[in-house]
Amino acid sequence: MDESTDNPTPQKNDPAADEGAGAPAKGSDAASPPRLRDLWQVPALVVGVVLFTAGALVALMSRPPYDIDAALRAAEAMIESENGHAQALTHLNQFVAPHLDAPHANPGHRGTHAMLSADAMFLAQREGGFNYTENNERIVALYERAEEHLGELGVTQRTRMIETLVSLGRISEARRRLETIPRDDTDRRLRLLRSIVRLTLQEQRDARATGAAPEALADRLPFTLTMLNEYAAEPGLSPDERRWAIARQAELRIESGRPSESVEHLLRAIQRIDVVGAPGRETGELLYLLGRAYYDLGQNEDARRRLEQAEQAVDETDALRAPVQTLLGRIAQSRTEFDEARERFVAVISDFPTADAAREAWLGLGEVEAMLGGFERSLEAYGRVVEWQGPVAALETSLRERADERYAAGDFEHALRYGALGLKLRVDGREPGWALGSVASAQRALAGELLEPAVMSDGAVDWSLLDPVTREEIRRRLIEAAEHFYAYSRAMIGENDDAYAAALWNAGDSWDRAGEYTSALRAFTEFAQQRPNDQRRPRARFRLAQTHHAQGDYEVASMIYRDLIRENPPSGEGFMSYVPLVQSLLAEDSQANAPEAERLLTLVVDGEVMGPDARDFRVALNELGALHYRAERYPEAIERLQESIDRDPDAADAGMTRFLLADSLRLSAAEIDRELNEAMPQSRRHELQSTRRERLRQAMSLYDQVCAEGVARDQSRMSSLERIAMRNSFFYRADCAFDLGDDALAIAHYDVAANRYADDPASLVAMMQIVNAYARMGRWEEARTANERARQRFRDLPEGAFDRDDLPLERRHWERWLDASTELAQRFEQDDD
Repeated sequence: MDESTDNPTPQKNDPAADEGAGAPAKGSDAASPPRLRDLWQVPALVVGVVLFTAGALVALMSRPPYDIDAALRAAEAMIESENGHAQALTHLNQFVAPHLDAPHANPGHRGTHAMLSADAMFLAQREGGFNYTENNERIVALYERAEEHLGELGVTQRTRMIETLVSLGRISEARRRLETIPRDDTDRRLRLLRSIVRLTLQEQRDARATGAAPEALADRLPFTLTMLNEYAAEPGLSPDERRWAIARQAELRIESGRPSESVEHLLRAIQRIDVVGAPGRETGELLYLLGRAYYDLGQNEDARRRLEQAEQAVDETDALRAPVQTLLGRIAQSRTEFDEARERFVAVISDFPTADAAREAWLGLGEVEAMLGGFERSLEAYGRVVEWQGPVAALETSLRERADERYAAGDFEHALRYGALGLKLRVDGREPGWALGSVASAQRALAGELLEPAVMSDGAVDWSLLDPVTREEIRRRLIEAAEHFYAYSRAMIGENDDAYAAALWNAGDSWDRAGEYTSALRAFTEFAQQRPNDQRRPRARFRLAQTHHAQGDYEVASMIYRDLIRENPPSGEGFMSYVPLVQSLLAEDSQANAPEAERLLTLVVDGEVMGPDARDFRVALNELGALHYRAERYPEAIERLQESIDRDPDAADAGMTRFLLADSLRLSAAEIDRELNEAMPQSRRHELQSTRRERLRQAMSLYDQVCAEGVARDQSRMSSLERIAMRNSFFYRADCAFDLGDDALAIAHYDVAANRYADDPASLVAMMQIVNAYARMGRWEEARTANERARQRFRDLPEGAFDRDDLPLERRHWERWLDASTELAQRFEQDDD
């Protein structure tokens, strides 16, 4: 590799190059010593450098200094020329500023530079039509620096300084500097004072609009009034400007909640400036403000008189008519003269749609239409106000009143819509708490209206009475109610503890009713944890247990129920937990937990837990009867289920209770029938036969009742369990007649069942039993015909059609059919022979 690539080539006049030129070759033992004849260039080079430097210094010392004065005059000329402000700024910054620290620069130069820079920046902003805070702060700082060097500036610069301070909102400083403007410079002083006064008024209004504390507004009022007084006292002020100042003083007092002072002030001022009876906007405005002050004092008649005078003083196209008409509409509204109020509000909206008063007119129209029952028009008007940017306090109050009124009147749909409009009035990005609560309550109430037809006398809900569309609508409204209740509870944290608790409870309850168990668990868990001393805490835990049960968490539900029983034995939640505990135990493991379930239910029905009038007492009877039914302890089941029916024959679950009772009677009769096959005394046999017949008759009557009630109901509203019970009742009713030996009645009932459920595999049961009944009656031709139909039906059904446990088909039916078929075959075979 070439060694020249390892080190850059030395450049001319580079010391490294000189060193490299005299370096020994690689591998040399020692460097050669320098020779005197080789060093003659060094003294010559040093002398040359010294002479060059001296010449440069002489040249610099003989050059004239930078003419700062001329440069500043040039900048001033640029500023005074048209569109030269930006050029002046560049000149001052790039060419003048570097010389301000030179020995010949003086404080006057630095002060003039600062003043001209401020002038150029001020005029550049004005020329460009912008007003940046950063620029304004720089302008003020430059003028202040100029004052440090030059003392008091010229009146033009002082004026610009004041205008910039006003732009920055530094009112007190602007007012102080205004005193430096000569009194005889009237136009300038008035212009500046007017800008200060207008800014002061605007800040007062802005503070009120943004919800400043009343005490803060009160603290600002004296200063603002003082500014207006100073303005009104300025010599040379025109009558129109003086009236403007008086009007602003009155307006300020009214907006600050001091209408009485405004009345006193205006009554004197109107006489002093001699506008009584004079037409024109100035007169009209003062009369309007006087009427407005009277209105705020509640003196509506005085207000109406002054407002009507103001209305007459101004032209029909004058925008002042908008607030005048609006306030007259408000007065008519307060007198319940709603038609007149509506007419005035509509006139404002029609003639002055963009005026500030139009927003108040829309609000008034919304209220009046509601009073007149025109709720759709009212909601439309409120919707316009909501879309209009502006203060929301009065609008919130008005919407809340409408929502509360409609809710109290039972008009939940319109209450919901007023509340929904309220949700749009976000303050600091948050929805108003009252609107969340209003929407939640209205949605819950609307769900309740839809649910009402299914609510039984004992408060239980029979969902089967509702069609699927209605059930889904109820669920949707309950979920929306829950979500808004929960959001309301969040808004009330740290604000209102009772409202927080109520909203959280209602959220959990609504979610639970809607079947949203995960959300319900969250709400009830939070309630139980955050409200340890609340009287509703046991109820919250009870609802928690119910929700766990609904989700299939039977073990957790049982644990909570046990805790409630242990901790609150005499309380409602304590004894209310017995039956649900049994239901959770049986749902978890019906066989293993049956003994404990029976023990708990027996405690209830024996009156050791609650009285017989308690709602859960009858439920306990049903549960105990069902427990005995599943254990095939039919006599005990009959006793408990019969007592339940006797206590409340019209209960929501009475249909299913009747079915279980009928089935217990039928199956008990079957047990007796088997017992009759045993040897026993004749008296005992007669007793059992009588009991068997009675139970079959009772069962048939109950099945008949279940059938009739089922036919009268909408099948789509019945649960699958209820539909199975109804279907089986048709077949078991016929079985009872058959077992009683009433073959004609049995055939009639079987025929009804077969026709009603022709597409159900259960229809074969009826068809084969008809064969058996005809055979027992000896009507063999009818039996043979019926048998052919039954056999054809059997062949049409798929192989697994009879594997279902819910069919009213037992082994004895097949055995009887086989017997009947066999005998039929034998008889007709003999006949053929």
